[in-house]
Amino acid sequence: MSRLFVVVAAVALVASASFFFSDPVEEKTDDIIFMRARPTYDKTQFAGKKVFVTGGSSGIGFGTALLFARFGADVVIVSRDSNPAWFTGAAAVEKIKADDIVKENKGNIRWYKADVADKKQIQELFTQLETKEKWIMDYAVNNAGIVGATGTMKDIVQYFGTEHDAIHNNLQGTINCLELEIDLWQRNKKDAAVVNLASVNGYRAAPRGALYAGSKFGILGLTRNVGVEYARGTPVIRVNAIAPGFTNTSLVWQQAKLIAGVANQTWEGEYVTPDSQLWKDNEDYFLSLCPTGVFAQPEDQANMIAFLLAKESALITGSIFTVDGMIGEK
Repeated sequence: MSRLFVVVAAVALVASASFFFSDPVEEKTDDIIFMRARPTYDKTQFAGKKVFVTGGSSGIGFGTALLFARFGADVVIVSRDSNPAWFTGAAAVEKIKADDIVKENKGNIRWYKADVADKKQIQELFTQLETKEKWIMDYAVNNAGIVGATGTMKDIVQYFGTEHDAIHNNLQGTINCLELEIDLWQRNKKDAAVVNLASVNGYRAAPRGALYAGSKFGILGLTRNVGVEYARGTPVIRVNAIAPGFTNTSLVWQQAKLIAGVANQTWEGEYVTPDSQLWKDNEDYFLSLCPTGVFAQPEDQANMIAFLLAKESALITGSIFTVDGMIGEK
């Protein structure tokens, strides 16, 4: 298996755009000491706000849902739970609800099963949230995505349009959600903001990952255009994206199977965890591709997402922020 293609993905605290960060300070949060530069925003503004997160049962999506719940927000997460043996929305909700900071700040979290690539499913969910539950989101995070099929174009064209097609899942899923989100906010005359999840693989070539790279290139173009289209008028809807580098999530762990040559696709074989010997044997290879030699954590990506949704970024729309390294030591 070629070592050329590795996804530095987002599905689903930062070291880029340094002028958006406060000076590094020591801060104790839920028993973790943070010694890193962080985007400056007032987290209290999210208390009671309604936040919609796709792909929220694991990875960056879970980290984002947890962060906003800790801010006292009312969070809805969506996932298809395609492999419940690995992670489930119900388990994610249970874990977030048990968090002491979430309890202290009266955050709320719940999960709905839906596939973002299936527009009918997402439309039905939006209708249920708006009409039956009177739940109209203030912010959206379109995070759901997959690595999908890997290999040369000749190898992977057979997967185009299937459940393993990253363009169908990542790009079409983002388009489906974004269309419905904008329609919801326009009908309710509600100013809002959304963050899409792209990838650094949307900027550069990713040999053996054409469908994945194509999906992320598409999300970059979609974000830039839609962010400008709705930047003025009533309501104002800001649309931005982050482009994560290697983040300590399942999407990266599973690729150890490809590097080790024990599987042709990430969905094949046993699920890889951070404790798996397979991951331990190949972790240094992935670290060697990180600019700072350190993996980002889901909360690192979540913090940039929060900044881009916050009032402090009110003049930012149609922009992409690369989050591909961290300040600190391994």
